[in-house]
Amino acid sequence: MRYGYFEDGFLRVVNLEPEVRNYKQPDGTIRKVTVSIEEQLTERTERLKPIDDLDEETMEAATEGHLVIPTPYDAGDRISFRYTTIVDKKFYNSQIQVLKQQLEDGDYKVTKCYEASLVGEPAPYDIQQLHTERQTLRAQINELERQRDSES
Repeated sequence: MRYGYFEDGFLRVVNLEPEVRNYKQPDGTIRKVTVSIEEQLTERTERLKPIDDLDEETMEAATEGHLVIPTPYDAGDRISFRYTTIVDKKFYNSQIQVLKQQLEDGDYKVTKCYEASLVGEPAPYDIQQLHTERQTLRAQINELERQRDSES
């Protein structure tokens, strides 16, 4: 069973189970004694309290692009958790990077179209479609950046 206490602002966790101890008798024989969790609690110098289990449903309830952070607190007779939902900046940054890479991968098409226009030749790609696709990517990047930064 998990017990804990706070020290310097951090939760310290101790796992306690019934423990078998060997005691040497005056006649030299060894006597095995099972020490209960309750007995172990009275032996310890820290004031240990039982720790609630994490609520897995709450931990998994975050929407895409968000994380649930459990924060332990002293609930009097036990240690419990408050759950805070935060923006997963790593998620948004990776999505943004993928879209920026798509823009960069298409830069050569813009260059070829520009080069063709400079020498009076027809564009090798549909420049209007290319522009629309790139504007769509930019809009997606802007929206993801807005979502990432809106809840900071």
